[in-house]
Amino acid sequence: MELAYVDRPHLAKTLKLFRFRNGKLLHMKDFPGVTNHRIGDREITGGMRDCGAGPQMIVADAGWLRVLALGWDGRRFTKTDLGPNRGPQSFDEALACR
Repeated sequence: MELAYVDRPHLAKTLKLFRFRNGKLLHMKDFPGVTNHRIGDREITGGMRDCGAGPQMIVADAGWLRVLALGWDGRRFTKTDLGPNRGPQSFDEALACR
C-alpha cells in the first residue's frame, strides 16, 4: 500500500511518496515542483485517477500553469503534462480521463 501527498503546497511544493510495509511507513521518493492547493481555497485541487494504465495523481505545476499526471512505476515517477490550467474544468477533465 502506498501513500502520496503534497507536502506544504504553498511552500515546499513537493509530492512525497511512502509505502506501508511490515507495520512501518517507508519514504520512497519525492517529486518537487508541484502543488494542489492555493491559500484561501476551500478545496484541494486534483486527486487520484486510473485511466487504465495504473493510478496517477493529478496536480498542478508549482506556478499553476500546467496540469500534470504523476504516476509511480515502483522505482520512479512518471510525469505526463496534460495541458494548460484553464481553471477547475481542467482538473475535472483530467480526473475524468478526458
